[in-house]
Amino acid sequence: MKLERCYALLLVVFMSMSIALSGCSSAKAGFNEVNINLGDEPSTLDPQLVYDVIPMSVINAVFEGLMRKDKEGTPIPGVAKEYVVSEDGLTYTFYLREDAVWWDGTGVTAQNFKDAWMRALDPQPEYHEPSYMAYLLFCIKGAEKYAYGEGKPEDVAIYVKDEKTLSVTLTEPMPYFLDIVCNSVYMPINTEFFKNQISDGNVSKYGTEAKAYWEMAPLR
Repeated sequence: MKLERCYALLLVVFMSMSIALSGCSSAKAGFNEVNINLGDEPSTLDPQLVYDVIPMSVINAVFEGLMRKDKEGTPIPGVAKEYVVSEDGLTYTFYLREDAVWWDGTGVTAQNFKDAWMRALDPQPEYHEPSYMAYLLFCIKGAEKYAYGEGKPEDVAIYVKDEKTLSVTLTEPMPYFLDIVCNSVYMPINTEFFKNQISDGNVSKYGTEAKAYWEMAPLR
């Protein structure tokens, strides 16, 4: 068990490094083109299911989370234009940018984030394997119990206040929560597109084929 936890922590560190490095790559490549030497074919480009370092550079070039890492590896606002932390350090409220959009111009919403996080936590996903990185969401109140089939989805403390406001309550104060939010499992999913993929029978290919993938607009 200790070995597994050590491996998981090391993986988070390496993935966080990948996030910072991918930001450097995209800055040099220009607005519409990103050139990344992966060294191998990525296993998937599904933000909720990725479990190795190689795909992270691509995912961080075509998706953006509430927070992202700058060149020094410090969390800065991404899709969230600002955030507020409660006095007890338990509740984080994120206010999304109005200009954060998917590639087709539709706005990225708070519901897109909640749907992505709940998908990662789903204890019995119907269309894919359970998310290996779901444990990064266990700091959210009710998340771990739900992921292990011991709780209800409505008990997970992720709240959509309105289209551009997302609130989350943690199990305990966590000063490094914003660092964790930079990981891919916290990135959004286009809810309508994903539902259509389920209807079309393509959802098992999400993140592995272009026709079954829905990325965000270039970062501004």
